[in-house]
Amino acid sequence: NHTINVDLAWNRLWTDNYTSAVSLFYSTFDSQQPQVNSGSFIGPSNFNTYGVNISNNLAWSKDLTLHGTVGGRYTESTFGADTTGSFGFLADIGVNYSREFFSTGLNVGRSLTPSNFGQLQEQTNVSFDVHYKILEALSTNFSAFYQESTIVGSEFPSTRNNLVFQPSVSWQVAQDCSVSGSYR
Repeated sequence: NHTINVDLAWNRLWTDNYTSAVSLFYSTFDSQQPQVNSGSFIGPSNFNTYGVNISNNLAWSKDLTLHGTVGGRYTESTFGADTTGSFGFLADIGVNYSREFFSTGLNVGRSLTPSNFGQLQEQTNVSFDVHYKILEALSTNFSAFYQESTIVGSEFPSTRNNLVFQPSVSWQVAQDCSVSGSYR
């Protein structure tokens, strides 16, 4: 597999608390791994994606930050001798709250990610994290993550769903030694 990404961006700091950006991007993903759909061999694959993103970041207060990126993309997919095109949107939106002993965050996103099998996937995900420091040396964390992956440009689309819950605890035994455990 081979990937190239090019990104051209313009950023603006409007105030100490607010920034925005516009970016144009191009990415190409080539796979020499043969693809098989419905039992027929279709050869290597290539994906060329063009898109635009608009981003905003706001520090609402000392403790609360908001960020958001939305954009559109066009992907040209080639499997063997067949070429198709598809449109989609991309996003990364979130809110984070942080205090001395407590922090939490909620993020929603949609992105393009190459798979290990030589295909390009559109992934939609939602994540939620909570971190609480019980004592100076003892803290807990809880993470929840949902992801939906769909193959881009395939005439036989497939969708995969993942749901992950992970509570954890960490104890700082000494300055340079900690013990942690989690269940996923």
